Amino acid sequence: MVFVDLSTSEKINLNENLSTRLASPTDRLLSFFIDFLLISPVAGLFSAGALKELKESMIENASSSILVANIVIYLLIFFLMTWLLQAAFIHFWNATPGQRFLSLRVVRFPQEKISGSLSFTQCLTRAAGPWLSFLALGIPTLEIFSHSWRRTFYDRLSDTLVITLKRQGEKPPLPFEAQFIRQWMQVTSFLLLFVGVFQVASFFLEGQSLSSKFALKPKVGCPDVNLFSNQKYSRLDRALSLYLVSSEDLSCLEKELARTQVFKKEPTTAYLAKYLVEKDDDLKLEYQKHLCKSAPDSAECAWTKKLPEIKTAGSLSLQILQAQNWVKTKNWTMALEALDSLVQETLLFDGLQKSYIQAYFSLHKAEEIPSRTPASANSQKAVENFKKRYGVK
Repeated sequence: MVFVDLSTSEKINLNENLSTRLASPTDRLLSFFIDFLLISPVAGLFSAGALKELKESMIENASSSILVANIVIYLLIFFLMTWLLQAAFIHFWNATPGQRFLSLRVVRFPQEKISGSLSFTQCLTRAAGPWLSFLALGIPTLEIFSHSWRRTFYDRLSDTLVITLKRQGEKPPLPFEAQFIRQWMQVTSFLLLFVGVFQVASFFLEGQSLSSKFALKPKVGCPDVNLFSNQKYSRLDRALSLYLVSSEDLSCLEKELARTQVFKKEPTTAYLAKYLVEKDDDLKLEYQKHLCKSAPDSAECAWTKKLPEIKTAGSLSLQILQAQNWVKTKNWTMALEALDSLVQETLLFDGLQKSYIQAYFSLHKAEEIPSRTPASANSQKAVENFKKRYGVK
């Protein structure tokens, strides 16, 4: 067999009448699906709160770590409740609802222990078995076709046996049938293991080849800043805006900063760009000093100093910085108003869409609180524009 016999009671001489009362594989499979249909709604009720949090994080485009955590929490609650409910049914009824409907019972094994209910530890062990077998694509469950008492690995792990109360039960498998299933399980398990090892090896080898391939090629530049529909902003301001909404590519911004006389013609935007891109704290401080020296009363200087009152001064990049800061501080009214005008620029839409949707739904949730101050005319207009853009009623 594929799995080691976990019970020492297999060699005990059992009542021959018991062998004629074995549950059929068909009934056991049907009982599992019936249990899933009956128990999953109850488990879903207990996990409704986690499901709501998961949906909200997906709608509001939360960070990937939060989304993964919500998925894990929801699945844990759902399967934990399913597991506990099945264990409780086996403990009190000696059968799950599906097994009881099909006249099946889970009893102690071997024969001298058949009378009496199962311990809760046995029930927990057995209820977890079908779900654990899914990790091996259900192959361990096929032992009901090969084992002499039609016991799966979780039957033997929990010292249990599934019997039927019908007049005629299932007979033990024939020798050639059991041998065929054992060999098929062994071959399938080996192939799955081989495929799994091959896929893991291919993943790492392909990752190394791709990294070396792309390391030899220069990065493709970002979209041309001339594609902006609003040309009143400078080329450097537009390039910095593209970097702020998608900081993975510096090629466009570096190209604009390399232009002749850019630090003389646009010192405020140029030094702000250097300040935002630079990772070294000392150099960032130097760029801040140059920025505030060239334009001490500018909104860009105030932003680098994190002053509370900041004017946008018509800078597209500073509007984006302010909008991102309002999202971070959960000032949803101001964030939605700012993002409403920014997302009208096609090249900025993809990078700001997540924050835009998050701001709308967060503001909508806050408006449900009666004590909240009524929204301004600008925010109402921003809400209506969002509804028209996404077809929200």
